Amino acid sequence: HEDWTVAMAEGFERSFRRCRKRHPTACDATWARLQNFLDRWLNNPLLGPGFNLPGWVHAEGKGVLAVDQGSRAGLTQLRLYLWLDEAERVVWLVRIGDKSTQYADVAYCHDWVIGFKSRDEDKHSKVRTYRDVFALVADLGYSPKSVAGLRRKAAETDFTAMLEARRQAAGLTQAEMAMRMGVTQSTVSRLESDRWQDLRLGELDAYLRACVK
Repeated sequence: HEDWTVAMAEGFERSFRRCRKRHPTACDATWARLQNFLDRWLNNPLLGPGFNLPGWVHAEGKGVLAVDQGSRAGLTQLRLYLWLDEAERVVWLVRIGDKSTQYADVAYCHDWVIGFKSRDEDKHSKVRTYRDVFALVADLGYSPKSVAGLRRKAAETDFTAMLEARRQAAGLTQAEMAMRMGVTQSTVSRLESDRWQDLRLGELDAYLRACVK
């Protein structure tokens, strides 16, 4: 299969600029998580169709998904709403906002999906797609320095995303993983969170071994 690409729905850029003006750090954290979702879930050959969503991606109905900013302390709670076009393997970015606009944003996205499905296919082919988040944000006006910072941020969160993806590829729930490791489920949850600085080598070794038992 070809890798998934990313496209912006009409109106997304406006909602993004409004959100980033108010919450720049949380916006960038959400972009990093989206890149992790692309790399470790959508474009992961070890995960087949019907995979479970990571803990920071939420199902919002009508096929709409919402990527959040992750569990790092002090960040505003955001939702980046997207829809997966399975036929074209395009991740459509529809809306981004904070918790105060969540219900309105979800309703907007539901209406967008209905409208998208009723449109002419020729209109879809004219939209620019991007191979990754970094190319997209560069087009949105991020400076090379800002893009490099976003790459570092995505690399930081990619490690724990890789752990969660490996567990899912092994067909294990967090509870089953905890049983194999001989720890609590909250320990597994912590290992898969953004607090990668808290990882202990012994726990990491036990986690990786449990994936291949």
